[in-house]
Amino acid sequence: MVSLERVRDQLRSMFWLIPAVCVAAAIAVAMGLVTLDHSLGVVSPGLLYPGPPSGARSFLSFITQAMIAFTALVFSITIVVLQLTSGQFSPRVLRSFLRDRTIQVSLEIFVSTFVSSMVVQRAVTGSIGDHPFVPRVAVTGAFVLVLASVGLFIHYIDHVANMIRAATIVSHLGAESRALLARRYPPNQPLAGVDPRLTSSGCTVGAPRSGVVVSINEGKLVELAAKADCIVSVVPRLGDFVPQNALAVSVALDRRQLTRTEHR
Repeated sequence: MVSLERVRDQLRSMFWLIPAVCVAAAIAVAMGLVTLDHSLGVVSPGLLYPGPPSGARSFLSFITQAMIAFTALVFSITIVVLQLTSGQFSPRVLRSFLRDRTIQVSLEIFVSTFVSSMVVQRAVTGSIGDHPFVPRVAVTGAFVLVLASVGLFIHYIDHVANMIRAATIVSHLGAESRALLARRYPPNQPLAGVDPRLTSSGCTVGAPRSGVVVSINEGKLVELAAKADCIVSVVPRLGDFVPQNALAVSVALDRRQLTRTEHR
């Protein structure tokens, strides 16, 4: 039998699952807005779409054509970038791409805008002099989705640019490893066959988050060490990349505890 963990991992790696569900939801919402327009009848445009049926058709047709071309271009270029990055750094970049929620939500909004515009375009009937019907609420909803797509595209570019950085890749792999160890070996469960002296808390300080050391406040460290009557040793050097929870500072309460250690 396939384990639940493997099933969960496969579901998270299915790039099409969440967008497919959201496309079905977008079709249902678009049909609901068209039904709402039918029930409201002729309403004052106000903030809604004010144009005639011909203008609504042209507007929705433009959205449909632009969004499908835009979605294909964005994701094809992104796949090329990720292939180059995976060959240079790690093949797990593609796996992280497929499981990333921001990427999936971006595809969801782009494709949902395309699908909902097609559904609403079918509901536009008649002409100016022949009992026209323009679903103004639904057309306005398609316009709102276009604005959301523009804003999400800016966030998408920033997210992908940070995703292919070496520091981000290392941090992501470290987070996955720690999560796996936490599931396999819970913190409150003692490790069998391990010397208790190795699991006891030491006088060390881990990095609160991953990143590159760009500066060290030596004066403040000396002041804190003098108040606590201890010796503080900064482990990473300037320019070093430090993963999250990695050893950053070593504190010794007795000078004899520090042997072969550089004091900075």
